[in-house]
Amino acid sequence: MDAGGVALVGAIAAVLGAAVGAGGAIGAAAVSGRRQAAAQHDHWRRQLRRDAYANLLSQALAKRSQISAVETALLRGDREQASSALIPAVKLDALHEALTIVSLEGPETAFQAALELVTAFSGQVGLLLVAEQSDAVSGAGDPLFLELQQRRHEAHEAVQAFQAFARRLLE
Repeated sequence: MDAGGVALVGAIAAVLGAAVGAGGAIGAAAVSGRRQAAAQHDHWRRQLRRDAYANLLSQALAKRSQISAVETALLRGDREQASSALIPAVKLDALHEALTIVSLEGPETAFQAALELVTAFSGQVGLLLVAEQSDAVSGAGDPLFLELQQRRHEAHEAVQAFQAFARRLLE
C-alpha cells in the first residue's frame, strides 16, 4: 500500500474512533442526565411530603392551643370566655385539609398515622362541646375534667406518634 492509502486508512480509523468515542460520551451523558432527573424528582417528592407533614403538625399544635384556651376558661368558670374561645377550637377544617394533603403526598402508612391524629383531636373537640354545655367543670375530681385530661393526653400522644413517624419516613 502506498503512503496515500495508509493516510486514508489512518484518517478513516481516526474518524471511526472519534464517532465511537462521541457515541460513548453521548450515552454516558444521557444516563447521567436521567439519574440526575430521577434524583431531583425524588428530592422534590420528599420536600412535598415534608411540607405536608409539617403542615399537619402545625395545624395540630394550633388546634391544641385553641382547645387549651377553652379548657382553661372552663376550669376558671369563665363561661363567656369559654364560649368565645370555643368557636375557633371546634373548627377542624384546617386539620382535615392538612390530612387530605398527607393522604395525597404520603404513603398509606402516613395517612393512617395522620388520621389517628385528626381523630384524636375530633374526640377532644367533641368532649369539649359537651363540657362547654355542662354547668361546670370543677377540676381534678370531676369526671368530665378527667375525661378532658384523657383526651388531651391522647391527642398529645397522637401528635408525638405522627411526628416520630414522619421523621422516620423522611430519613
